Amino acid sequence: VAGPDERGYRFRGRTEALTEVVRWLDRPTPDGRVLVVTGSPGVGKSAVLGRVVTTADPGLRRELPPEDEAVRASKGSIACAVPAKGKTALEVAHEIARAASVPLQEAVEDLVPALRRRLAQRCRRFNLVVDALDEATTPEQARQLVRTVLLPLAAGAPDLPIQGVGGT
Repeated sequence: VAGPDERGYRFRGRTEALTEVVRWLDRPTPDGRVLVVTGSPGVGKSAVLGRVVTTADPGLRRELPPEDEAVRASKGSIACAVPAKGKTALEVAHEIARAASVPLQEAVEDLVPALRRRLAQRCRRFNLVVDALDEATTPEQARQLVRTVLLPLAAGAPDLPIQGVGGT
């Protein structure tokens, strides 16, 4: 829709991109890599990731119109989705911690060990989507988020049931 006051549903296209992201999230075994969705401003990166996140949510999925035939994520396939726009690395880390039921950390670097301990106890996959990495409060905050959260979490595979997708 064009704005928040307008009602309707108009998601169309991007089938190849949606299919690739959904396939990535549904892989049987994480392999230590992070899927990065890139493109110039306005091409629809956030729309694709938003579609994946919302269609993974069973409640939101029920609200889709019957004529919607676009690619959908598997129900429940996203454990945590965070828009990084305007946030520090620590703020994003706190959102991930809440989603994983991990105590909030004082430093970004503390999240990964705590999350690893928590996820080692789970048998279910923890798929993480972080969008708008390039729109964090500063470029350094974006780099810190990638260096201290996304890459270290992915590196825990295949021992940990976690995968990451980043939009930038």
